[in-house]
Amino acid sequence: MRKDVFNQLKLIKEDISVLNKSELARRFNCDRRTVDKYLNGTNAESRKPRDIKSKIDDFKEIIIDKVDNWGSNSMAVFKFIQK
Repeated sequence: MRKDVFNQLKLIKEDISVLNKSELARRFNCDRRTVDKYLNGTNAESRKPRDIKSKIDDFKEIIIDKVDNWGSNSMAVFKFIQK
């Protein structure tokens, strides 16, 4: 997210009605669609982060135990989980 563009647009609210999106984009050295996105209120702060589940999340405790307590390497842990 272009915080500089977003903050400047908040500061010059009165000039926005006079200038069009293309002129604002030239002033901020960005794309017209970026200015449009921030003027319409859709920004990256309104989106929720994706909840991505990893394949190894189920085995996290086993991996930490094997590496910390036993000093196992990655291949040994992999073979243990594979069995």
